[in-house]
Amino acid sequence: MHRSNDAEASETTRRIRVLHLVGTLNRAGIETWLMHMLRAIDRTRFTVDFVLESDRAGDYDEEVRQLGSKIYYTGDRAAVGYGGRLTRILREHGPYDVVHSHYNHFNGYVMRLASRQRIACRIAHIHTDSSIRDSKSGIGRKLYVRMMRRLLFRHATLGIAASIPAALSLFGENWKEQGLCQVMHCSVDLEPFSLNHDRSETRKELGIPRDAWVIGQVGRFVDVKNHRLTIETFVEVVKQIPEAFLLLLGDGPLRGDIEARAEELGIAERVRFAGNRVDVPRLLSAAMDVFIMPSKYEGLPLAIIEAQAAGLPCVLSDAIARESVAIPELVTWLSVSEPWDSSLIRLRHHDRQRQRCLDLIRQSDFSVENGVQSLQNIYATGKHA
Repeated sequence: MHRSNDAEASETTRRIRVLHLVGTLNRAGIETWLMHMLRAIDRTRFTVDFVLESDRAGDYDEEVRQLGSKIYYTGDRAAVGYGGRLTRILREHGPYDVVHSHYNHFNGYVMRLASRQRIACRIAHIHTDSSIRDSKSGIGRKLYVRMMRRLLFRHATLGIAASIPAALSLFGENWKEQGLCQVMHCSVDLEPFSLNHDRSETRKELGIPRDAWVIGQVGRFVDVKNHRLTIETFVEVVKQIPEAFLLLLGDGPLRGDIEARAEELGIAERVRFAGNRVDVPRLLSAAMDVFIMPSKYEGLPLAIIEAQAAGLPCVLSDAIARESVAIPELVTWLSVSEPWDSSLIRLRHHDRQRQRCLDLIRQSDFSVENGVQSLQNIYATGKHA
């Protein structure tokens, strides 16, 4: 049972009330960034709540509540009645000062509903460059995108994009001149990367020999992450480096397909499917030797920032935003249409400099301290940082 509005208001006097809208609170890029922000934000100045689509328990739900935030549920945003359910939440549990929506194009509709409830600061946040997908879509999708963009420009007070390609995707070629959107890179908590992790013990837990050469990928098993290219590439790598292993972190609907493909190719005994993990920094630091991300399109993936913080050489798809790179000498860019095995193999004897790389990331806007300060300024002023 929820407390009355008066009781809630008494606890949040002088605090700015922020409501985030996101699909779930599972361990994925956007959600992990939100958790970094929630842990670091000044909770004497800000109250942060969440609206989710799914009421199934998420990886971060318990921690979110322990940090004093509330979680409300709307059901699937594509289902009939979504607008009424969200409006009811805004009325019954408000007033909120900020609505911060992470639904890409659907942000337009959310901004309209928030405007009707007189929310002062309405933020439309896009994390992914969907321009390739949109360009190949049918007439129905194109009409939807056009309508949502119209609503967004009419009702959003601020726009945030995780990268320049993401800004172009939602706000158009003139996004800078329009003044609505700013690029704000997602940031990560770097403290776990300063710890010394035992390489032998970490690999032993995964069933990987200490002296193996390990290629790693972090991401949901969905088509855009392109695990199939990773598996096909690894077959060629093993032919030249028999002691190579592949470590895949994450879960998702296509995991079973990739596991089956590894069996078909005869490499299953050298592939480790580790699932969703709470210790990603440890595995990047102590289990992997090189990081791969052959995504078909992306915004600015946190996993790339984390890989650089761990000092890993990275082989990345050229569809990924260049802004995700703070240490250019670590990165090799490739098209998904060309072979990847030779570029990976060349990195076998890479001279890893973990501390230097961590220091460089700390100085960038990818550190959580810098990121949360920018976000707090936006919430406090209703203006771009």
